[in-house]
Amino acid sequence: MRKNNSPKAPSKPKPKAKMAGHTAIATKSPAATAGEDGAVADKSTHKKVGAAEFFRLTRAEIGRITWPSRKETTMTTVMVFVMVTILSLFFFLVDQILSYGIKVLLG
Repeated sequence: MRKNNSPKAPSKPKPKAKMAGHTAIATKSPAATAGEDGAVADKSTHKKVGAAEFFRLTRAEIGRITWPSRKETTMTTVMVFVMVTILSLFFFLVDQILSYGIKVLLG
């Protein structure tokens, strides 16, 4: 069997997959670099735009958002309420047990 010694061509980075209900940005401009704190700073010059152009760009960006469905929103809300109820009961019980223990210790 022969080994393939031909150099591999560098593969292009694959864009990040979209998560359900969320959008992911898969592109990074060549002028953007990450600093030590992880923040991305764009080294290109920023062109100032007027208010009308800003709102047009904002509206276009909002149109690209993948909004959750009514069912997803309802299920997430129900899960939050269930978890809040469970945790509040848990902490209430822990508080009662600690309170009883302190009363027993201190008389």
